[in-house]
Amino acid sequence: MAARMSEITAYFDTPSLKMLRNVIREHLTTRSPPVLVHGGMGSGKSALLRRLAFEMKSEFGVCLFAATAEPGNMTLHTAILAHWLPHADPKRHKASALLPVLRAAQPGRSPLLLIDDAEHLSDAELKGVIGLKQAVDHDGNVPFGLILCGSASLQERLDTYYHDHDPRRLPVSLGLRPFNRLETADFAHHLGYRLTEAEQIHLHNLSGGLPGVVLHSIRTQASEGAYHGWRKWLLLAGALGIAIALAAAWWSKTPSNHTEKALPIPAPANPAASAPPNG
Repeated sequence: MAARMSEITAYFDTPSLKMLRNVIREHLTTRSPPVLVHGGMGSGKSALLRRLAFEMKSEFGVCLFAATAEPGNMTLHTAILAHWLPHADPKRHKASALLPVLRAAQPGRSPLLLIDDAEHLSDAELKGVIGLKQAVDHDGNVPFGLILCGSASLQERLDTYYHDHDPRRLPVSLGLRPFNRLETADFAHHLGYRLTEAEQIHLHNLSGGLPGVVLHSIRTQASEGAYHGWRKWLLLAGALGIAIALAAAWWSKTPSNHTEKALPIPAPANPAASAPPNG
């Protein structure tokens, strides 16, 4: 789940997303409870985590993990051992083996664990990672940052856990809101598509302003010729270049009383190079 440079440099921002990241940063500077970022499918949770991991890697020891319900994939236990204790054997070492390393972390390299789709964590995994955070926060040099992204069901499980174990310290719960219509249009333009007002309204109503749905919808619509993206204009430019070349070839065969210099033949545009950037 590593962040791609092309994705980060092309990352789309809004005032609410900037504010959300600033709030998260403030909580990570203290020994606060875990930060929960919740939202439905397509709300941009995964993109937010990749952005946070990229922006904070110079200030924190960042481990980014994507939970999954599919069997056979790497477990959270294996992932955090591989990141902070790479020579440990996950079959022989428990998570408690990480405590000396995490407690000894220095300012500027505070451990930060970001878990995407955290609703797929088992109860044992969820309790274990919260217990690890609490142990490091209790007597470590620096706080242990924990950001969980997930659905509403994760919120319920966390509330139940903290109600039973530490009712005075509830998780910090932050929600991702959909784009408004102007943000939806700005996102489309960011991806290389200029929409008419009617197209903006259609796209926003179709997607509900959810970034992931906007991205899928606009690429589907563009592939069907509904929107005028840079790809379409480059294809038109290529067609125009071929037309000019054919006209030049025809002109060169037409009798003339004077000498004409040969016209350069424009190279056809390369559609593969015109794909919009990832957002």
